[in-house]
Amino acid sequence: MTGRPRKELAFQEQDEENDVELLERPQKQVVTPSIKVPAKMVLKLRAEQSGIKRHGKVVLDGIDDVFDPVTGETRRMRLLRGAKSIWQDEQYNFTKDYVGKNRMSLEFENETCVLNNSPQESLQKQFAILSNANWDNENKAGTKKIYFEIWNPEAISEKALQEDIRLIEAITLAAQQPYEKMKRHAVYLGVSLIDEVSGHEAKETQIRQRYMLKAKADPKKFLQSADKEITDIAYFVKQGIAETKIDTTKQRGHAYWNDGGYICAIPSGEHPQEYLVKFAMLKGEESVMFKTQLKSLYQNS
Repeated sequence: MTGRPRKELAFQEQDEENDVELLERPQKQVVTPSIKVPAKMVLKLRAEQSGIKRHGKVVLDGIDDVFDPVTGETRRMRLLRGAKSIWQDEQYNFTKDYVGKNRMSLEFENETCVLNNSPQESLQKQFAILSNANWDNENKAGTKKIYFEIWNPEAISEKALQEDIRLIEAITLAAQQPYEKMKRHAVYLGVSLIDEVSGHEAKETQIRQRYMLKAKADPKKFLQSADKEITDIAYFVKQGIAETKIDTTKQRGHAYWNDGGYICAIPSGEHPQEYLVKFAMLKGEESVMFKTQLKSLYQNS
């Protein structure tokens, strides 16, 4: 009769008994509260991040060093069958051999991972929420080859609806914004007011068309910055430099009024025009004075 020696079989049986014993043994009290999870969770791989559409099975390792929102610290998650916590530092009394045999992962079949309501899947759902591979995790760190998202059709529809509404609002505002307000906001958004052929200021229709493109490209930024004081200040600074009322070339790293009055120092590496806008928005006495002078020159122009 052939086969493994009785001694080896005896050790194997003993290991299996130890594993069962450890699986059933009460674990040390878990301190960190469990994350609330839905009864069912569907995860979808994001091909747009990896640049690859994946077919068949994809396995995401069940170990990840992540930000724990409860403690505010970075901790290691480990998916382990029989554990009552996703945190490795709360997984007690497991032998190295048991861990090697009972580690879990997230498995995607044709880009989808469906998690139901078993204790094991509850841990996997908690792991998925905090994973650095969860594209919607605001606290994710590092770069992953594979990302997934937690599939929520209702939330996705709501998000798409809100984005459509924001786009309509941005386009409507771009079409109706008074000309002078539009020019100021356009400059803040990086729109050129110059006609490329003549070299003079472009006509209103040209500027508005460029302004409209900015509204379509980033409706959120467009709406958040519209009718804000900083857009006026950015325009005033640009005009002041263009009309040589503000001189940033007289002395490197410093800005002056054309009558010689000192404005401020410009830090190394900062673009003079962009820094002057930042400087004007500060709360210091010199900044407030600079902003007041800008407004007196251009507020009603």
